[in-house]
Amino acid sequence: MIANPLPMLTEEEYLALERNSEARHEYFRGVAYAMAGAKISYKAIKSNTEVRIGMQLLESVCRIYSSDQKVRTSGGLYAYPDILSVCGKGELYQDNLEVIINPLVLIEILSPSTAAYDRGLKFEQYKTISSLKEYLLIAQDRRFVEHYTRQANGGWTKIEYLDAGSIIQLVSVGCTLRVGDIYRSVEGLM
Repeated sequence: MIANPLPMLTEEEYLALERNSEARHEYFRGVAYAMAGAKISYKAIKSNTEVRIGMQLLESVCRIYSSDQKVRTSGGLYAYPDILSVCGKGELYQDNLEVIINPLVLIEILSPSTAAYDRGLKFEQYKTISSLKEYLLIAQDRRFVEHYTRQANGGWTKIEYLDAGSIIQLVSVGCTLRVGDIYRSVEGLM
């Protein structure tokens, strides 16, 4: 998953740990994993993406949250997506103000240590969130974005973006992202 796991915990123990911890942990099936630190390219990509989406949502009923907002899948994964968006009222897991269960868009910025997890188990778990419409994976070591969209039949389609001029349509929240803007001032950091 991410880093060295902690001893087995119940969901309640995990949530209590997170309330009192400076570090963040993702949790799945009794195991909490500490989140790894971030490189400067990650931070720049995240900031660029948040600003571009956030500016478009200013007059919208949709909101953007950063990596400090925890989500829970119906499969029991607690995760901190790098960026998420909710439209309308955010639904909370068991009235827990720290855990959202109805995101429309989830965005992960890939690193060599998390790419397989973000594409694999994490995406499998994210698919169990019935409100989720779009999943974006952004590479931080090269210009490459994967955009997954849930179809009416429940399946997912994928479009890959490599060109700086390509425009990504986040239809569920009414936003667009130009690939070059995601990577603005980052190319030399990769």
